[in-house]
Amino acid sequence: MALALVNAYPPELARLTEALEIAYPKDREGMLLMRQMSRPRKNRRGEKGIHWVFDAEKLARLVQYCARDVEACRAVWNSPKLRPLIPAERQLQVIDAAINQRGIHFNRAFAEAACDLAARERTALNNKLEELTEGHITTVDQVVRLRDYINAHGHQMTSVGRRSIAAVLASDPDEATRQLLELRRQGARASTRKFLRFLAWANRDDRLRGTMRFHGGAPGRWSGRGPQLQNLKRNDLNMPATAVAAVLARDRKALAQYGPPLEVLASVSKAALDAAFGHQLMAADLSSIESRVLAWVAGETWKLELYREFDRCQDPQIEPYRVTARKMLRLPDDAVIGKTERQIGKAGDLAGGFGGSVGAWRRLVPEDERPDNEIFNDIHAWRTAHPKTVTFWHELMRAARVAIRTGVPQTARAITASFADGTLYLTLPSGRGIAYPEVCLIPSKFEDAPPDIRFKDNSRGQWVDRRAWSGTLVENAVQGIARDVLAEAIVRLETAGIPVVLSVHDEVVAEVPVDSPLTEAEFLALVLVPPAWADGLPLAGKVRSGASYLPPPEPPAAGNGKTPKPLEKEGPEDDLADWLPWPKEPPTTPQLEAEDAASYIAELDPAEVPLWELVSLPVDAGHKASCPFQLRSSAVVPAVR
Repeated sequence: MALALVNAYPPELARLTEALEIAYPKDREGMLLMRQMSRPRKNRRGEKGIHWVFDAEKLARLVQYCARDVEACRAVWNSPKLRPLIPAERQLQVIDAAINQRGIHFNRAFAEAACDLAARERTALNNKLEELTEGHITTVDQVVRLRDYINAHGHQMTSVGRRSIAAVLASDPDEATRQLLELRRQGARASTRKFLRFLAWANRDDRLRGTMRFHGGAPGRWSGRGPQLQNLKRNDLNMPATAVAAVLARDRKALAQYGPPLEVLASVSKAALDAAFGHQLMAADLSSIESRVLAWVAGETWKLELYREFDRCQDPQIEPYRVTARKMLRLPDDAVIGKTERQIGKAGDLAGGFGGSVGAWRRLVPEDERPDNEIFNDIHAWRTAHPKTVTFWHELMRAARVAIRTGVPQTARAITASFADGTLYLTLPSGRGIAYPEVCLIPSKFEDAPPDIRFKDNSRGQWVDRRAWSGTLVENAVQGIARDVLAEAIVRLETAGIPVVLSVHDEVVAEVPVDSPLTEAEFLALVLVPPAWADGLPLAGKVRSGASYLPPPEPPAAGNGKTPKPLEKEGPEDDLADWLPWPKEPPTTPQLEAEDAASYIAELDPAEVPLWELVSLPVDAGHKASCPFQLRSSAVVPAVR
């Protein structure tokens, strides 16, 4: 799997063998038999305990299936299309396995309480939805019914996604439509369903293991498995610790005073991760790493000097993202830029840096209501101020096209484009290559423009054609270099005996004893050691430590609002109270586990879910179940009826 991902091929064996044109197709019948034999079957009437599908004939067929998989894996391993890992990546892969085995501790009490609150809140939303539609729609997940119902009331929705809902709400719809869309928007928050994944994925020692996929992202970054720790929602609402306490107390009334409960739950979801007893988490984040890397690789010296000056004096007035925000928002030079405005500046910097125009800006900042011409003027101004970056876009794309045509490696700044066995490789300064399999040149979508590049893309386990232009290659290269900086920091920490438990994009998290002599400054200094191949790249970062992974709320900037606090008398209008289930006492935890487990199983696609996730689910009262073919249970939780 790792070899496939490093070479940008699908990780799943059936699609991988198909992509490599290997004559060992996946045995679908054998896979279904394996899943059948690896799960407890339903009890027949009068039966008690756990029962398995198991007999000699089926076992022999299962052995045949496993043997066929071994043959397929051997053929994949010997495929000339898959380049082996370079030594540094092999070392990182071994370290990654150790980190995944170590896992990260999670707060079971918080996850269970959040599951309880989320289940009750979704039930309330569904109850109200059913009431408003007179039983025509019973859950917020019935997207087709919801879309058709709204269109029958005079709208033209093609989907009920976030942007479509925002567009309809902005058009001042009738009250019934507004309520339906608001219910859908509140109930469709996938981040609140993560808490169930936490419980399903957890081991008996309350650690989440195997959650990081090596080379899961195209530029080589880690992606998530199971509870998807890589995309836990930021605390954009700046929720204080009292909101976490409200979750732990399962106090919906207290939670609702901060806003819609599901939205608040999503904002504090990082509180589900914590340090084991007697330990604390240390997290270091590489600041503005993509902007710094792009300026470094493109040779934009003025911006590098600006970053160095900012790192030296820490004057927020000259931080590049804030400078960009002021220009885009047309604010005076002395205007105070808060967290929200800084995010706009960051989005603008990245949209401009990777060759995007108005469309890219709209995707990054969908709430911007300015006309297209104003945004285009800002993008044009950004390009004018970054001439070497614009030149780098064209240099890298030209190098890739020439390498594909001639087979001769071409260099663009510190990146080398080469072509072999139908694959384009962009070799980064670290020596690692980003692969684009089955590549060819195709006509550009713009008239009289140089050709674009078409390649096979394995994102989300697929194997489909994708078009690459200069912005694609530049973005991949920049993110790949940023990933390599973080990877070297992880190796450095592990070599120093500091146990890493998680990495998220440009952040690394370690778990250390509370009495450890390691200080935050020493930890950050280890992370910020520049790689030998990155001479002249200015690095900076922030570090925090504590028992919880949820960052504390940021102090409010002058004139930019306050940290949310519960209202002394009465919270915001709560129109779900009448639809709340269990009005007196919440159900017991076993009841919730049974209901949530059933809901979780119903959402799973057996063809895409690892077996070891499924066998950890509750199956019967008073028992613990695990896969009979595992040597030891790796993810077992008490089962309930």
